[in-house]
Amino acid sequence: MYTLSSINPDGTTSNGAANPSPTRSSDRLEELLKTALEESAKNDGRETEILDEDSNRLFRSSILKVAPKVEKALGLALKYHAGQTRKGDFKEYIIHILEISELLFEGGETDPDLITASLCHDLLEDTACPEAEIEATCGAEVLRIVKAVSNDPELEDKSLWESKKENYIATVRAGGQKAELVALADKIVNLRSLLKAWRREGDAIWTRFNRGRDKKLWFEKKVLEMLEEEGLNHPLLEIYREMIKELETLPPTTHSATLRHPQY
Repeated sequence: MYTLSSINPDGTTSNGAANPSPTRSSDRLEELLKTALEESAKNDGRETEILDEDSNRLFRSSILKVAPKVEKALGLALKYHAGQTRKGDFKEYIIHILEISELLFEGGETDPDLITASLCHDLLEDTACPEAEIEATCGAEVLRIVKAVSNDPELEDKSLWESKKENYIATVRAGGQKAELVALADKIVNLRSLLKAWRREGDAIWTRFNRGRDKKLWFEKKVLEMLEEEGLNHPLLEIYREMIKELETLPPTTHSATLRHPQY
């Protein structure tokens, strides 16, 4: 199995061997990825852990050349998330998407529908991408997973925050293991960004959240509780559990601090 980080544009791997299963449109994939690389370079180089610094090679991401739908999903994500940045850290949104896919792959997941869904997981919630386009591009199973990890648009009113979060947990639970894994990876990546922001900015970061630190912690614990009740047995679950513990024990501060788990 090869990740994109081990495949060069000429179709050979980093050790000179031929790529055993090249995609039919790898040139287009390389073009898309280079575009994202150029955009991310504008972000003061903060995302170099996600990108291959050699512009002649592809992303060091979790995207696998195992199914055409994975490549198509990446194109869809780049199309609809173009120009978007993440709340708080202003990271290019596509980097967030790739972090989640990478985390799943590094955790041992290679199912094409799962990886594809991780690339598409925010399309319904945060872009104008229609359900029909996801299904036509990536298949009915991917759409099902994406819908399971998407918040209900009818609960966007801030006064309905708790209901929105409880509904999210219920739909992820109903979505089965693939939805649970996408949600788990998403939560880990989000907490990693949050903890890094806390290290830089201290308690000022809590002003970004609708309900502040206590409710943020409540939500993370509820998600963890649901995943444990569903019997999810995965190495990423322990990472999530430890990150929640770290979040719970952050001391009040307005200055930078050292994280116990900077690798997350």
